[in-house]
Amino acid sequence: MNFSDSDVLKHKKPSKDLDWWIPNIDHRITPKVRNTLEIYSGTPAEEVVSHVYNIRDQAWSIRPWPCTGMGMFFSSSLPKHPSYSDILALIQSGGHFLDIGCYCGTDLRQLMLDGCPQTNLHGVDLVNHWDLGYDLYRDRHKFDVEYIEADLLNPSEQMRALEGKIDVFGATHLLHNWDWETQVRAAANIVGLSKVGAMVVGFQVGTSNEGPTWNPKNGKEKPELHNLSTFKRLWEETAKTTGTKWNVESRLRDWQDLGHRANETVYLGPESRILEFLVSRTA
Repeated sequence: MNFSDSDVLKHKKPSKDLDWWIPNIDHRITPKVRNTLEIYSGTPAEEVVSHVYNIRDQAWSIRPWPCTGMGMFFSSSLPKHPSYSDILALIQSGGHFLDIGCYCGTDLRQLMLDGCPQTNLHGVDLVNHWDLGYDLYRDRHKFDVEYIEADLLNPSEQMRALEGKIDVFGATHLLHNWDWETQVRAAANIVGLSKVGAMVVGFQVGTSNEGPTWNPKNGKEKPELHNLSTFKRLWEETAKTTGTKWNVESRLRDWQDLGHRANETVYLGPESRILEFLVSRTA
């Protein structure tokens, strides 16, 4: 894999032998997920499980992302962020939310179901899983959020049209895909769309290892996991590069907090954690 490439899994074979492929994801179909698929989407109760597995197989054939293999793509993680109530209030009062790496659009649908106007919600992704989202939720006739198929590392005109408009950027499981220099470039492009007061929120894979896990040289070969210090340093470098100022709040959480079973993330190592973050532009 090329960790400076926009599409890091472009050449990855979608093999079910990959460490993050979990054959049985029945436990992911929680009462909340089932309720959404039955009530909002109109999927018959007896078809929910087979429907989810069918969509996952299709998504896996597009790109073998861990969120697909682990069956996380149909369960919104955003409500588990401590700032969620503030995000809802902001968007409901006229603010705009851009989900970068929006995948099937699950977080955007959750925001909509929780009362946010669709006109204030936007999604961008490099590879189209958006249409699968319509198939999963069966809502093409009623879900009309703006979707932009574009590359964060080389923003399109349509994406640049959002400059200065976005109040909250969703960036879950995004930056950790790249080497250090590419992460700075990606973060700088987010900054380029932002305005003072904007927030970047989300979760990504992190580590409790406080050793020197990140430097530009080793990062060019393979991304390392951020600890709290290196994640802050990433945004300090981005701020310096862009001439802006950002406040970084982050913490490490256990995988179980976001619905993972202990054995599902063994391949990431014993020190791996979920890194939760809220980065706010102050100047």
